[in-house]
Amino acid sequence: MVRVSTTEEQTRLFWDRYGPTLRADAHKYAQLRDALMRAIDDGFWAYGDKLPPEGELARLTPFSLGTAQKAYADLVREGMVERRAGAGSYVLRPSKILDTPWHFRFRAGADAPFLPVFPRIFDVTRHSGQGPWSGFLKKGADLVCIRRAVRIGADFTLCADFYVDAAIYDRAVADGQKVEGVNLRRELDIKILRMTNDVRVEAFVPAHWPLMPLKEGAAVLAVETRAYAQNPAGNYFQRMIVPPTPDWLHISEFGAGAPTV
Repeated sequence: MVRVSTTEEQTRLFWDRYGPTLRADAHKYAQLRDALMRAIDDGFWAYGDKLPPEGELARLTPFSLGTAQKAYADLVREGMVERRAGAGSYVLRPSKILDTPWHFRFRAGADAPFLPVFPRIFDVTRHSGQGPWSGFLKKGADLVCIRRAVRIGADFTLCADFYVDAAIYDRAVADGQKVEGVNLRRELDIKILRMTNDVRVEAFVPAHWPLMPLKEGAAVLAVETRAYAQNPAGNYFQRMIVPPTPDWLHISEFGAGAPTV
């Protein structure tokens, strides 16, 4: 008689609970990744918990070892999981949902509810001189770019670069405070009066967006947002790259006379 380990029992329970909800039209690695995401978001595995080895997932689910490895690689890239050499994969941190999204409002149709939004900061860099923000943000200003990966439900992940005056960011992180990227307007204390959005389809450039596992030249949606604050020093510029998705991006009017979003 073969003894089933506690880990295997948990893996079987995970698959029984989260496997039946998979999207059949998604790639196999994305199906497994999304099931793991939902389990982590639901608290099935908590912060610091060890996740099933890839080989165990391959034995107890319909997926191959290579598929399990690719699913974990995506979770590592999105900051949900960390690999420890010789020790396995662990939940790095839980997802935090964005409660009042303005820019990341996706849904399956006009009458469908908006999908939940889970942003994560991947990098914070400093810039000056020319860039995509030129012509809108103050010339010669020192800027901070907050790069985020934003998971939309369990459907897909987009990337967004958020540019703002460095002095505003520095004030927000003074005295050891942390900016988590869940709601940057609130965390940076920016009061927005109005915003504009420009949208186009463009060819994907992997070197610019290494977090996104798309082929070079793939068609993506680029959305550039220019937000005008009560204090012009608080203006921000955001460039968002959206991978191919059947979901609709909802862009509301915002500004004088427009409905609240």
